[in-house]
Amino acid sequence: MGVFAVGHDYAGGSAQPCRANDRDQTRRADSRRRRFGFCTYLIFILFTVPLYADTIRVGIFHTELERKAPGLLYRDILRNEDDTDAAIARVAQANCDVIVLLDFDYDHHLLTLKAFAQAVRDTGGPDYFVQYALRPNTGTPSYIDLNMDGRLGTPKDAQGYGWFSGQGGMAVLSRSPINAAAVENHSNDLWAEFA
Repeated sequence: MGVFAVGHDYAGGSAQPCRANDRDQTRRADSRRRRFGFCTYLIFILFTVPLYADTIRVGIFHTELERKAPGLLYRDILRNEDDTDAAIARVAQANCDVIVLLDFDYDHHLLTLKAFAQAVRDTGGPDYFVQYALRPNTGTPSYIDLNMDGRLGTPKDAQGYGWFSGQGGMAVLSRSPINAAAVENHSNDLWAEFA
C-alpha cells in the first residue's frame, strides 16, 4: 500500500568505505529514519479525519526531489524536469486518496506543493484539493558547531541535516479535509525528550 521509488545503491554497512556516494546515501538514510516517527504519527492523524468512503487508499512516496537551495524544486516542477515529471507521473498513477511525500522541500506559502498537486491533476491524476505541510527541522540552524569541523552553519550543524531550512521535508496531498488543529508538530523537540 504505497508508492516506492526505484531501487537504491546504498553502501550501508559495507566494509568498503571507498564508494563515492557513501556519505550522501548514509545521510539520506539517517534523515529518513528521523522522519519515520513523525510520518507514522501524521498518518495516524489523517485516519482521524472523517472520511466519506468505506475505504481510503494512503500512499507514502520517497520522492527524492530535495534540492540544495530554496526555490529550486519549485523551478524544476515548472520546467518539467525529468525527475519531477517522473515523480508526478507515479503519484498520478497511484491514484491514492491521501499521499505523503517524503524528501519534498518546504516553502512557507506551499507554492512548490501546490504546483506539484496541479501537475498531478494536469497529468490525469486525482484532484488533491488539500495540500498540507509543516516546516521540518532540516536546515534549522543550531548555532553550534555540532560536527566540530571548526565552521558554523554547515548542513551538519543544523538541527536536522539540511542545506537550508525546510530542505527534504514531508508534505501531504489529500482528497479529504485534514483536521490541522489536531496535528502535533514535534520537529523542534529534542530526541532526549522522547527517550
